[in-house]
Amino acid sequence: MSDIAFQNTAATAPPQGFSKGIHGARGLFALAVVIYHVYNSGLPVWQFPPLLHHGLLSLKFGVEMFFAISGFVIIGTLARSTTAAEFLTNRATRIFPVLWAATLVFIPIALAGNLPRVAEHAAHPITFALITLGNLAALGPLIPIPVFLAVTWTICYEFAFYLLAACHLHARRATPFLLLAGALLILQHPRALFFVPGILVAIGLVQHRIPPILTKEPLIPLLLFLAAWHSAANPEIPRFEPIYLWSDPTRFALTGVAFAAATLAILGISEGLGWLSAALQSRAMLWLGTISYSLYLWHTIIIGVLKAAFWQLGIPAFTGEATQAIFLAIALPASLATAHLSAELLERRVTRALRKRVHA
Repeated sequence: MSDIAFQNTAATAPPQGFSKGIHGARGLFALAVVIYHVYNSGLPVWQFPPLLHHGLLSLKFGVEMFFAISGFVIIGTLARSTTAAEFLTNRATRIFPVLWAATLVFIPIALAGNLPRVAEHAAHPITFALITLGNLAALGPLIPIPVFLAVTWTICYEFAFYLLAACHLHARRATPFLLLAGALLILQHPRALFFVPGILVAIGLVQHRIPPILTKEPLIPLLLFLAAWHSAANPEIPRFEPIYLWSDPTRFALTGVAFAAATLAILGISEGLGWLSAALQSRAMLWLGTISYSLYLWHTIIIGVLKAAFWQLGIPAFTGEATQAIFLAIALPASLATAHLSAELLERRVTRALRKRVHA
């Protein structure tokens, strides 16, 4: 969720060009994904009107807005990096500590709960060890390796994006080929398309080409993005099938609307416009932005453990349709507390120690 190329604001002072609105938006999109996973938990819930029901389901596409933020942030990170190796080292020390910790905590929990996508590989120790290493390196799903902790598929997309950016930094003459590689990646994995709006905004390509009235209140294009991209999704599969398999012209039109809306939302937020931008710059949202990467990785583990406890204790039988509301009231504070500790210990201290060691 996440960056999920989030900048290491927990470990360093805000860099030049730091946008409070963009930083707060990380917290908003992480929170959206948490709420989606609670709503999609299978626990009893009230019957909502169709509009609200689909609105809650669309919150999973907060991930795409994470990608847009990554595209926005990475331009500044590239400008501050002198070499491709420095850039990749910065990203690796930022991402891996939390990824490794969350994955290594999740695997024994999944084995204890006999979670099929993990347990089915445990009977073959060598294969299981190799798959585990692949998960720790965030290789799946772009490389066909089973993904244990489901949300980490986005980290794989992030690192593919980082690799293209590092190649651009190392050999700018290769940029046309890198653009082609990026386009092929998007054709195969449409959700990666949303790195591009952040890049367009960060390099200043859209600022003076869009009427100001369209970015005056970023909340409106953000809601439009969620509606259009949710409508373009195929509900029968967990991720979008490759674009070259699309046959319905409506999906292409909805994708164009979603792309334009995401661009407008990022532009408005980065420029601090409207009510949404003001709210994102509040102390609470800035704190959520700081812990958002940890929140994104840890919350599914917290939700999974608590949900198993709810069913085992028979709580849904007593709480009925109010179960999800009660569950959210317990799971969200637990997830926030875990994320805060993770941000302090792993993102700040471990990342700082790793960078000192590497630079030394």
